[in-house]
Amino acid sequence: MMLQQTQVTQAEPFYERFMAQFPSVETLARAPLD
Repeated sequence: MMLQQTQVTQAEPFYERFMAQFPSVETLARAPLD
């Protein structure tokens, strides 16, 4: 989703933050929706 119309170098910092916050599918599933 992040790379649909974005260069990898621009999306990489967002991806790294996302993965740091949600390292697994289980962590993502437990996250609040807001």
